[in-house]
Amino acid sequence: DVFHDLDIPNCTMELRVLAEKRARKALILDKNKHEVTISEIYEKMFRETDDARVSACVEKELLAEARHCFSFEPVASLIDRAKSRDLKVIIVSDTYLPEPLLRRLIAEAAGPEIAGKIDRIFCSCEYGVSKAGGLFKHVLADLGISPGHILHLGDNLEADFKAPHKLGIHGVHFEQFDDETSERLRLEAVAAT
Repeated sequence: DVFHDLDIPNCTMELRVLAEKRARKALILDKNKHEVTISEIYEKMFRETDDARVSACVEKELLAEARHCFSFEPVASLIDRAKSRDLKVIIVSDTYLPEPLLRRLIAEAAGPEIAGKIDRIFCSCEYGVSKAGGLFKHVLADLGISPGHILHLGDNLEADFKAPHKLGIHGVHFEQFDDETSERLRLEAVAAT
């Protein structure tokens, strides 16, 4: 888990997870918002608003993410093919990273050439809702196009296929792993908790 690799004093995986839970709970109670930013997570972790400390923690987590992320070749190839056909490439992500940080992470993981082919990035933390919770409504409104002009590809059946389908967006459920690998990853995640 990336949280084991954070080079932040007094920050364990458990504290990082707890801070995110606290930040999510606070937003629901205070702002009727359901998605948090990475800065809000670290503000809850240290229970302070020391901007320099929060910024340093955000930077260290981003660096840890970059060490563990990698470009998934089939998706990188799909982006290349889409751009060769003059199609727009848009990322819609359930993430606590705001757009500039997610774009930077993509550039570090996939390279600046692939990142440069991404026309827009929509991050759930900037809209306060997840993909399954309504983010695609914002995507459609911001892009100003009809749902039938979009093909959405994603690996989460609920968030990436069912949610956009309800709005008339064409979706493809992208299965990254075979059943054996999926089960192993599920067991690893359970063991990590």
